[in-house]
Amino acid sequence: VLSFSWMNHIVISHKDYEENACEILAHERAHISCGHSWDVLWLSVVEIFQWFNPFVWMLSREMQDIHEYEADMSVLRQGINPKDYQSLIIKKAIGSSSYAFANGFNHSSLKNRFTMMLKEKSTPWSHMKYLYLLPVSAFCIIACTQSLSSIEECEESKSAVASEQVFPLAEE
Repeated sequence: VLSFSWMNHIVISHKDYEENACEILAHERAHISCGHSWDVLWLSVVEIFQWFNPFVWMLSREMQDIHEYEADMSVLRQGINPKDYQSLIIKKAIGSSSYAFANGFNHSSLKNRFTMMLKEKSTPWSHMKYLYLLPVSAFCIIACTQSLSSIEECEESKSAVASEQVFPLAEE
C-alpha cells in the first residue's frame, strides 16, 4: 500500500499496481510533471535553516496540500471518474496510516481535496467582477490627492499667519 514519486521515479506496491495502477500512476505522474519533488527539496533546505520558524512549517503543509490538489486535478482531467477516485483516496487513507509519510493520503486534508475536486472552475468572465475596483481605486487616489493639497494649503496659511506680526491690544 505504498506509492510515491521522487525525482522522476514512482514506487508502488504490487497490490496497488494490480488493483489501481491507472489512478495511482496518473496521480504520481502528475507530481513528477509538475516538479513537486523540486519544491519539496527546496523547502526541505529552507526547513534546515529555519527549523525554529513556525511559518516555514505552515508553508510546508500548505505546499503539500497544493501539490495534492494539482495532482488530483490532473487525474480528473485524464477522464478518471471522480467518485471512483475519491473512493480510492478514502480507501488509501483508512488503510494506510502507517505509510502516511509517503503518500499524501492523510486524513486532515481529505475534505479539502474533495471540495477542490468538486469545485466549479471559474470562467474568464467571472474575473470581470474585479473591474469594479478600478473606479473605487481612482476615487481613493483622487480623494487622497485632494486631502494632501488641502493639508499643504493649510500649512501655507499657517506659515503666512506666523510670519505676520501680531500686536496684542491692551484693554482699557
